[in-house]
This record gives sequence, C-alpha cells and structure tokens, in this order.
Amino acid sequence: MNLEKFTTKLQEALVSAQSLASEYNHQAILPIHLFHTLLNQSEGLLRPILEKLEVPIVDLSNKLD
Repeated sequence: MNLEKFTTKLQEALVSAQSLASEYNHQAILPIHLFHTLLNQSEGLLRPILEKLEVPIVDLSNKLD
C-alpha cells in the first residue's frame, strides 16, 4: 500500500489508528481503530456527515472507547 496516494488527512488518520491499535496492544489496525480516529479528527469529513444524519456523536464516541 502506497500511503503517498492518500490525502494528507487520511495519512494522518492511518498513523493515529496505528497508534491507537498499539496503545491497546492490538497486532493489526482494525476498521474500528480507523473509524475512531476519523470520528475524532479535527476538520475531518466523518463527524459533519454523522451530525447531518443526526447520529448522537457523544454516545457513539463513548461506545467506541
């Protein structure tokens, strides 16, 4: 996988997801790690989309933790 083909924001999200997985002693980056990272990313697209869909962000974030 060539990370240079991804946007800067996605590259940052992947690095953060890797850190999160490592923090929990997980051997692999799982979709939940990336989702958690994208949800908490400043100026990201996921949070505004979920807010527009009226998804309870706080509840979702708490469940991910």
